[in-house]
Amino acid sequence: MYRINSDELQIIDKIIQDEIVHYADLSRVTGKSRKTIAKYLDHISSEVKNFNVELVRKRNVGIYFEGDIQSLPKMVHRANDAGTGITKDERVITILSQLLSEPKEKSIQQLCDELFVSRGTLENDLKKVKQFLKNEEARLVSNYQGIRLEASERVKRRLMSDLISLYWGNSASIQYKRKNLVIPKDLPADIQKLLDQTILDKVSCVLEKFEQDCGFYLNDYEYQSLCIHLVIAIERINNNEVLKSVDSDKDLEPETKELVKLLEQEFKIELPIDENRYIDIHIMAAKEGSSTSGNEGNLENKVSENELFEFLAKNIVSHDEVLIRNLTLHLIPALKRLSLGLKLSNPYSNEIKRYFPYAYNQAADLGIKIFREFNIKLNEDELAYITLHLQACLERSGTKPQAVIVCSTGMGTARLIEQRIKNRFADRLEINRVTSLQSLKRVPITEDIVISTINISDLSVPVIVVPPFLDQKSLDKIDQKIDQLNGKSKHGQEFMNLIDKSVIIIDNAESSKKAAINKLAVLLEKKGYANQGIGTAAIEREELASTQIDQVAVPHAPLSFVNHPCIGIYINKKGVKWGESNVNLIFFLAMNKEIKPEVDRIYEYFNEILEDQELLKQLISCRSSSEVVCKLGGAKNE
Repeated sequence: MYRINSDELQIIDKIIQDEIVHYADLSRVTGKSRKTIAKYLDHISSEVKNFNVELVRKRNVGIYFEGDIQSLPKMVHRANDAGTGITKDERVITILSQLLSEPKEKSIQQLCDELFVSRGTLENDLKKVKQFLKNEEARLVSNYQGIRLEASERVKRRLMSDLISLYWGNSASIQYKRKNLVIPKDLPADIQKLLDQTILDKVSCVLEKFEQDCGFYLNDYEYQSLCIHLVIAIERINNNEVLKSVDSDKDLEPETKELVKLLEQEFKIELPIDENRYIDIHIMAAKEGSSTSGNEGNLENKVSENELFEFLAKNIVSHDEVLIRNLTLHLIPALKRLSLGLKLSNPYSNEIKRYFPYAYNQAADLGIKIFREFNIKLNEDELAYITLHLQACLERSGTKPQAVIVCSTGMGTARLIEQRIKNRFADRLEINRVTSLQSLKRVPITEDIVISTINISDLSVPVIVVPPFLDQKSLDKIDQKIDQLNGKSKHGQEFMNLIDKSVIIIDNAESSKKAAINKLAVLLEKKGYANQGIGTAAIEREELASTQIDQVAVPHAPLSFVNHPCIGIYINKKGVKWGESNVNLIFFLAMNKEIKPEVDRIYEYFNEILEDQELLKQLISCRSSSEVVCKLGGAKNE
């Protein structure tokens, strides 16, 4: 089977997700031209036949799959994975996994052969590996023999745990009968090599006995984290790879002593004191977390009096009680865990940054305040989790249009329509009820829109007539109506009002992150949009929480530095050094409370820009500020 490339996998996933798509949808996802997409579709069509699936392309209907669709994505990804590791991210994980388990240098040519890539492609992959390692006290070292990973035993184990947790969390959930814990079969082969199923079986039995004997409950995350650590630790100890001192004279927790005793009995080994102390960190983190578990009613009373609760209520401008309570519950164990050197991986950090930039910026600002108050630095993964809490609050506080669904062919069809609408518009439209035509006429209509399979006249609200199978044309009509109900400008005028041609820089000279931000800051200050010091504040914030999303960065500074809202734009075709990689496009967000009424529409339009890979390429190639404005103004497809 010829390999399906990463763009083709994106297309397959998009068709499965949306059921029916068009060329414009696939162009937005991949950033490719219609001609290239047609070529990809030809290849996909021939390949999916191997899985009893047919790719259908019908004029005026769309592009969709027919056949055994449910098993298609897993089979396609697995077929590719068994071959070469297809995507860049998968190759990066493969390289890192191999270097972690390989004590000596790995030949560059050997890596190229195993991954079926050119030397140039591998060099780009290695840049991604370096980026992954940048905050891990680890580095790649190369010589004439090849390349190896240089890191302490503690860091190596943490990296192993992170990789395993990253994939395990996506592959399987831990069952209540934890002694039957099994390494997921769809874990990448190189990561599976980091774990030993026999040791895992014994460790899970020990942990189950430990919980019973000590009355000490570990939640799923704590159990998985400790279990993975112990499996790695015991295998490394058997290979004479032990931890060095953590320089602590503190006595071990009673629960730690009991767990160590059980482990030594089971594995017939004596754990060094430094290994005991590292286990102790997991136990202390779990004990801190357990103080926030249990009876929910008592918990809310405890949390409401908590220092962190008060801190969050004071430092998050727009919030509700649910946000402060839930965020407090999340942060109490998280901050304790971070203070002890344990961190939580988030496999969706980049996606969260991409799809919720406004909430992520709020999370980054909060992270800075937490660092100043508690001297605990939140990494990007932790900030991404906080982003989800903030985004949920934003959506709770938003007033989404409401709809009523009317169907003449029975409630089964109506529920199907309801589900498809929820899948497509869950964040923008609320289905208030599903009803019959007779019931609709008996009860006053309080909703903003009626979605019906039959034509209904003389209603006080708009009616969108759709077929029972809800085709793409119908979805587009609903999409347009939601925009109208939200009062959105056809061309994202709220966003464009923040663009000033005089604060757009097109620079072809070599530049650094600091220099690029300062160039925009100078213009913002000169034009009266910002106060002096906005550049320094933005750079400091960027050091604590990077806003880079692939080739784009979105720095910003606290509201106090902004006189009037504006978005400065910096474009550099050669690329600006941003950590371990480059960015070509910088949007400097100088925002304040003036934009609050339009903030949702501004960021929704901005999201569309960030997701449109073809548009981003065009912006990077612009030669004048006028051309940039023209491209941005036409970002939304009509």
